[in-house]
Amino acid sequence: MTVKLNLKDITKKFGSKVVLNRLNLEVNEGEFMVILGPSGMGKTTMLRTIVGIEQPNSGRIIVDGVDVTDRPPNKRNLSMVFQNYALYPNMNVYKNIAFPLKMAHVSRQTIDSKVKEVAKLLNIDQAINQNVTTLSGGQKQRVALARALVRDPALFLLDEPLSNLDARVRYTARQELKKIQKDLGKSFVYVTHDQSEAQNLADRVAVLHNGTIEQIGPYEELYNYPVSEWLGDFLGEFPMNFVDGDNLGYPGTHIGFRHNWARLSGDGIPATVVLVEITDDGYNTHCAIDNEKQIIVKAEKKLSLGDKVKIMPQKMNIYEEGKLTKTVSA
Repeated sequence: MTVKLNLKDITKKFGSKVVLNRLNLEVNEGEFMVILGPSGMGKTTMLRTIVGIEQPNSGRIIVDGVDVTDRPPNKRNLSMVFQNYALYPNMNVYKNIAFPLKMAHVSRQTIDSKVKEVAKLLNIDQAINQNVTTLSGGQKQRVALARALVRDPALFLLDEPLSNLDARVRYTARQELKKIQKDLGKSFVYVTHDQSEAQNLADRVAVLHNGTIEQIGPYEELYNYPVSEWLGDFLGEFPMNFVDGDNLGYPGTHIGFRHNWARLSGDGIPATVVLVEITDDGYNTHCAIDNEKQIIVKAEKKLSLGDKVKIMPQKMNIYEEGKLTKTVSA
């Protein structure tokens, strides 16, 4: 498979603060890669470094097999969609989309053809003469994407482009974005802190932690087999439950399990019910163990506060010194 983007040992510092720390990443042709992580982990800095707005202190950036590390942004054949869309409020939709081609001195006839083509593709052709200030949030997002598409770049970089939309529009826009990416067959690198976006958009997810990639792979793989306790705690609607391995015969380790990997049985880890949440398919039962440490278990029946239970994981990850060593089933 052809590699469209290759980041090799990228380090970026701001003063003495290391934001990207010998970061390595490969993005394949036609891949939707999501960069996921909490705020302050270097996600946006990573995109700005790829596109050339920031210069790395060390490392190389390879696009389509060409080293572009020392090239200015307009010589890298990349397009970036910003969180605030960065549209020109004094221009209509047509002129916003056409702007990068005009700056590249493309002929007027070619500009007209390309602008109309991408506007139709993104279903904004009916608004092509409207000023962008009159558009909805979803339409503005499509105009920003159209302006990126019109240049036919090697790679698209998107910095939380859906975060300014309300929940319903964001859901629809997410579906549209995935379809557009697959129809184009282009490589997308998409930054977000939203796990549902990562889960539903990505071919692979790269989780950024302290300036480096903690783990990369399909979302389900990261969710089920997080390589570190930090990642298990970060991913998911609920953090992964971690208990002392001594509870189940694994001395010197921690056991990690998701809330729906365990059952309440006659044997297992003693616990006390402290909170019950009703869901569509059962009860999220919060239990206190080990001097009030709390874990969450999905239960089929509703328990009462103060009930004494025993929790037996049916599948569990074994962690030594915070790192995954193996997965076992009960």
